[in-house]
Amino acid sequence: MALAGVVLMVGRTRVTLNRSELDRLLTGDRGPVKSKVAEIARRTVNEAKRLAPVDSGEGRASIHWEWRSRNGLVRAWAGTTLDYMYYQHEGTEAHGPKTASVMVFRPKQGHPQRAGRKGGRGGKVFATWVEGVKPHPFMVNGLRASTSWPIKKL
Repeated sequence: MALAGVVLMVGRTRVTLNRSELDRLLTGDRGPVKSKVAEIARRTVNEAKRLAPVDSGEGRASIHWEWRSRNGLVRAWAGTTLDYMYYQHEGTEAHGPKTASVMVFRPKQGHPQRAGRKGGRGGKVFATWVEGVKPHPFMVNGLRASTSWPIKKL
């Protein structure tokens, strides 16, 4: 009984590829393609963690990678599920309140506002305008450092 395979013609030569062996190489757990994808994903995450801005360390700790398969393709996703890390990565513009006269927020941890200090009242800050956050593309730069492939940010 012949193994199910893929027949190719290379010039005048007929080549039969073993489909199960080809699948094992391309998508198998121990195949070279999946191993290379995992290696690049691990390197990307390690480099992104090194490059990520740190306040409490929660954002940096949230950077991870996981397998995401679809349509038989070998894919790895690397990133974080914390919303505010998007703004750290992409940056924000300077902005003010949209509907109220002032914005009210708590200051960063370790920077408490004392009573009587300008802009502070009972642990809250009132602002009519705040500077934006400069972009810090730690994920893209982590990927660039992890592979020699050309990386274009969309």
